[in-house]
Amino acid sequence: MSTPATKTPEWVPLDNLLFDPENPRLPTSKTNATDEEVFRYMLEEGKVTDLMQSIGQQGYFSGEPLMAIPSAKEPGKFEVVEGNRRLAALKLLSHPDLAPIKQTSVETIVSEARFKPDSAPVIVYDRRADVLQYLGYRHITGVDQWDSLAKARYLNQLLGLYPGMDYAEQLRNLSKTIGSRSDYVHKLLSGFALYKNIEDSDFFGIPGIGEESFSFSVLTTALSYKGISDHVGIGTEISRFDTAKVNSGHLKELTEWLFKETPEGRTRLGESRNLRTLNAVVLSKRALAEFRKGRSLDEARLLTDEPNQVFTAAIDHALRRLKDARDQSHLLDVPSEHDIEALLELARMAKDLHDVMKVKRNNPSDLDQL
Repeated sequence: MSTPATKTPEWVPLDNLLFDPENPRLPTSKTNATDEEVFRYMLEEGKVTDLMQSIGQQGYFSGEPLMAIPSAKEPGKFEVVEGNRRLAALKLLSHPDLAPIKQTSVETIVSEARFKPDSAPVIVYDRRADVLQYLGYRHITGVDQWDSLAKARYLNQLLGLYPGMDYAEQLRNLSKTIGSRSDYVHKLLSGFALYKNIEDSDFFGIPGIGEESFSFSVLTTALSYKGISDHVGIGTEISRFDTAKVNSGHLKELTEWLFKETPEGRTRLGESRNLRTLNAVVLSKRALAEFRKGRSLDEARLLTDEPNQVFTAAIDHALRRLKDARDQSHLLDVPSEHDIEALLELARMAKDLHDVMKVKRNNPSDLDQL
């Protein structure tokens, strides 16, 4: 495969350059989109006007050529696989009338532009697969990273370059291509497959949620918890995604917990840091039953084993830090008054906790007398 370093860019007229119909950065609804739809999306989401200003004042930097393949539908033209945002900026600088929105901003930028290129440097490849190989490093782990959903779309496309391989071998090849770990690749691919399931279900009719507002990173983070992943039926083992294993009812339930807003404007999950608690809740039949009835996540948490785990972890952590302090105590000349007071408070707190825990363990009914 030729790389950008071994191919020479050629200057191609903008009219001969087409947007990528399979651009991973665009929502699924924009696959094979019209130019007008692409311009609209780029102006709304892609910060194209900032790029227009930069190119308009400084010209196009030839060191960043576009990457394209010959168009199968329009002979003599090329589909730009890498650089669609730059292509949109160039086209709008030359033809501001193409802007379906923000016409005033676009026209102002064009009127003040010193440079309005009518062509761009392009490296032309024979196959889309050759460009996809390069995109892996640049946009997954490189300097111009896409968001997690765009990365997942790209990896799903790249997966098709390795037919006939078992899944583990495919993951190894993909991880080498993008310079990342196999488990990270698997996480994105599995998350994308589940996302497609949600998308195909029209996001379960949740108001305000669509492909352009969906928080894919929250979904993939949730799936990294075994309890949540098992709840929807896919598990956390590194194996090829099997749609047949998905529990559609539980997937709808999870999607609503993560994204459906209550009348107060919050989701049942609340903040993403609460995913650990949600995981504990779905692992407890009693807690899950109450959460489904409408109990808050904090209330349901009290019915899980999580408080015990947090308490034990906190005690263990405090003990380790106290041992560290004890090991350093012989090196002190004169302890500060703050240290003396803090140790006294620690002793009192430890004594109180010890008494309460001892009663809880031996005579819970005596707690009211403490």
